[in-house]
Amino acid sequence: KYESEFSKDFDSEEIGKIAKNYAVALTMNSGEKHPSITFHGLREDVSEAYIAVGKFLSKTMKEEHDEYVTATIAAQVSWQVESKTNSFKSFNPGETKELEEAYNENKKGVCELSSSSKKGLVTVDFSNMMQTNAKGTKKRVRRNDLSTTGKDFEVEVPQVWQSKKMNDVPRLVTLAKSSADYTNVAQAFGASFGGL
Repeated sequence: KYESEFSKDFDSEEIGKIAKNYAVALTMNSGEKHPSITFHGLREDVSEAYIAVGKFLSKTMKEEHDEYVTATIAAQVSWQVESKTNSFKSFNPGETKELEEAYNENKKGVCELSSSSKKGLVTVDFSNMMQTNAKGTKKRVRRNDLSTTGKDFEVEVPQVWQSKKMNDVPRLVTLAKSSADYTNVAQAFGASFGGL
């Protein structure tokens, strides 16, 4: 008899395949405090089927746990990469989980995204908050702590910019407090600190 608090959520089709592969019959009882699966057959076959079901349920529980951790992290932190239009696009939940776990291990380290849906290796260097793809293209990344801001936010880039020559050096520009650009930046800055 295999008893588990998680066995009520198992894939009965998959359990049926395991029973068939090991030539055993099974009875599933979900009405008990702890749902159970009872195997019937030759001792050796039942033992092997019991082990296979245990492995299957362990894998299922691990996947459910990983999904829960991923969702929990995604609700607390947003990792974003700069797009071609200078706005920021959120990483997918799996990448966010990888980035956050690596960042918490070493805030000056590098994370290689194994869950990346992009082609080739993608790395994020936390020391300079830059992503590098397999071709060597670099993009800025940022980490938004949603537990302090309460929500994810984006700042729209102004529609009008003066053109810049390739050899121009960036310079500081003072904005009038009455300008729309100043107001947008000030509001976004205040929101990032919990509404200051």
